[in-house]
Amino acid sequence: MTKKSLYFIILYFIFNVFPNPVTAKERMGSKDAVLSLQVENDLFADGSDKHFTNGVRIVYVFPEAKPPEFSKGLLNLFGLTPEAATGAARIHVAAGHNMYTPDDITVAELIPEERPYAGWLYGELGATVQNGRVMDKIVLSLGVVGPASLAEDLQKTWHRWINSPVPQGWDNQIKNEPALLVTFERAWLTRHDIAGPALQLDFIPKAGIALGNVFTYGSLGGMVRFGPHLPDDFGSERIRPSLGHTGFFDARAGKFDWYLFAGAESRVMVRNIFLDGNSYRNSHSVAKKRFISDFTLGAATTFDAHFPVKLSYTLVIRTRNFKTQKQPDTVGSINFSVRF
Repeated sequence: MTKKSLYFIILYFIFNVFPNPVTAKERMGSKDAVLSLQVENDLFADGSDKHFTNGVRIVYVFPEAKPPEFSKGLLNLFGLTPEAATGAARIHVAAGHNMYTPDDITVAELIPEERPYAGWLYGELGATVQNGRVMDKIVLSLGVVGPASLAEDLQKTWHRWINSPVPQGWDNQIKNEPALLVTFERAWLTRHDIAGPALQLDFIPKAGIALGNVFTYGSLGGMVRFGPHLPDDFGSERIRPSLGHTGFFDARAGKFDWYLFAGAESRVMVRNIFLDGNSYRNSHSVAKKRFISDFTLGAATTFDAHFPVKLSYTLVIRTRNFKTQKQPDTVGSINFSVRF
C-alpha cells in the first residue's frame, strides 16, 4: 500500500419554560443511533481558500440505552452515564480533521504577518445529558497537530485533483505536538408558540469552557429558531471551537419539517495553538485577538421516510482572529445526519 493510499483511507474514516424530564427522555428515541457527517469550508461561503479553510468531522451517537463499555469509567467521573443521569444521556465518538492556511497559499516563504499553516487530526469521546430543556455536554478530544496530521498531503493532493493552485508554504507549518482538548457546555431551551405547534419560536442561550493545549477559552452565545414543530435537539452540530449540541435529532414519522435559525457566540481566547504556535517548541505564530465572535444564519430540514434524516446549512461570519488579519472570515457549514 502506498503512502498516498494510506492517507486517503484515513481521510475516508475521518469523513455532523422546562417540561418534565421524562417527556424529553421519551422523545429521544432511546433505541436509535445517529451517524453524522459535518463539513465546514470557506468554499461553501465566499469561495476563498484561506485561514480556517476546511474542517470535517464524522460522529456516531450511541443509542441511549447502550453506551459503549469503554466509555463508562471516564463518564462515571462526571456523573454522565445513563445510570447516573436523571435525564436522557447519550454517548458519542467522533473523528475529525481541521486545516488552516494563510491568506496567500502561492508564497513558499514564511509570511510573518499571516497565520501559520496547521493541521489537526483528532478523535473524541463525549457525553450529553438532556434534562427537559437543559443540556449538559462534556467532550474529551485527543489527537495531533503538525505534519503528522496529514494536512499538507491532503491539501496538495486535493488541489492537484481539482486543478487548483498547489499550496507552497507548508514547510512553515507548526510542528508535531500531541493535542488535548476538554470542553464543558450547557444550553437552555425556551419555546414560544406563535400559532400552536404549527409555528414556534425557540431561544437557546449557551455557555462553555475549553481547556487544553489546542484551545483554552470561555464562551457565551445563543440561537433563535423559527419554524413548525420545532424539535428539542438544540440545533445542528458544529466543528470546534463552536459550541456543540446534543448530536441527536427529532423527526416526525412521515413528515417533512424545517426551521430557520440565527445566532451569535463570543469567546475569550486564552490559547489557540493555530495562532500561538507550538507549546514547547519554536514555530511560526501571530498575535491573536483575545475576543472573537461568530455570527450564524442558516436553515435545517428533517424528514422521516424509511428512516429519519436531517440536513442543515450554516453561514458563519467570524470576526478577525489575529491582529494583522485584514477582514473577517466567512465559512459555510453542512451537516448531514441519519438516525437508525
